[in-house]
Amino acid sequence: IAEQLSPATSVLGSTTLQLNITLTLIGDIKSDTDEDRFSPVLLEIDKAVELEEQEIFCSDCEDQVHQQRYVNLGTLFSRRFIHTKEVGDLRHAIFCIERSIDMAMKEVDSVAPPTYQAELAERFSKLGDLFDQCFQVTSDPSDLDGSIEALQQAVDTTPDTDAANLPARLNNFSNALQRRFDTDHDAEDLQTAVGRLKEAVALTPAHHGDLPTLLTNLGGALLRRFDAGKHLEDLDEAITHQHRAVELCKPDHPDHRYRVSKLGLVYQRRFEHSHSMDDIVQALHFKRMAADMAEVEGNQEHSSDHSAALHSLAYAFHVKFQETSNLDDLEEAISIQRRSVQLTPPGSSRIISRLTYLSSLCNRRFLKTQRLQNSLGGKNDPRERSLSSTQREGDT
Repeated sequence: IAEQLSPATSVLGSTTLQLNITLTLIGDIKSDTDEDRFSPVLLEIDKAVELEEQEIFCSDCEDQVHQQRYVNLGTLFSRRFIHTKEVGDLRHAIFCIERSIDMAMKEVDSVAPPTYQAELAERFSKLGDLFDQCFQVTSDPSDLDGSIEALQQAVDTTPDTDAANLPARLNNFSNALQRRFDTDHDAEDLQTAVGRLKEAVALTPAHHGDLPTLLTNLGGALLRRFDAGKHLEDLDEAITHQHRAVELCKPDHPDHRYRVSKLGLVYQRRFEHSHSMDDIVQALHFKRMAADMAEVEGNQEHSSDHSAALHSLAYAFHVKFQETSNLDDLEEAISIQRRSVQLTPPGSSRIISRLTYLSSLCNRRFLKTQRLQNSLGGKNDPRERSLSSTQREGDT
């Protein structure tokens, strides 16, 4: 339990550590209600904050015990944020972790023990996570920049003796860079993100449980880079990594269906540019497999996961129809999309878009059959072209 508070820290001299452990045992129940501000857990957190602050203010030293008190106080503020949803709690947490880092940096030198270096890297990692949480609340680019800077420091300060934590830190750093790329569209961020994920994969043993996740993330980063640069070799490489992720993932793993679906998506994207029928056949195979898995998992009247998997499969059949003009493919897309709509929970925000997409498929079938009946000599009805704006909507 203590390791959950500060995984790489061996200094446990804080007065409030035992109280903090008690909070972990009670459990942090997430809630947005006003009553949550007066919940027993939040009241205990407030008591712990007060005690930790007293310990800090009563001491003017900057040794490792004092630094750990700042880390504990930052952890309490971040846990408090779970209940209050007040960004000020995150700001307090950031201040505390930064203060502990500043004190630690004064002691770090060429003869610093590796364990101390590992503690410092863990604090940078925690700081990066806190800045990222702030960014999710505020959308302030400076918070994202702060996260990236801290996560970069976490990677750079990780000693060889703590190499087991390096792949995860490389992964987190890459994810933050990709989020900034989505905003700033700086190609250098995306290049660095892909490179860091490749490092993480290379450093992870073949039997390690995190490897499938890293491979999936690398495939996703390569797909993002393809969208930016349209280099087919990125798709080829993404497929290779997604295949390996599926092969290494145990069938009963909760992410197995997602990885199978992701593999189908990458094959579909390559088909849209290569027009190779082998690619769309593979895309349909893996997307149908994912839909079958979701059906077994859901097995109920309404299932968001099963509905989403069928929606994705319907779109793949639509993509195939656009290439082959075979009405059987369009009929299959309509049938699957109709089932997707039926399985979508009534209150879901997706219901309107899926009904709209089903309508567009039916309209496409009408125009196609009308064109055949009227023998228009292969000329496309202008109304058929007007549907193109809704086609990408199906790929979610």
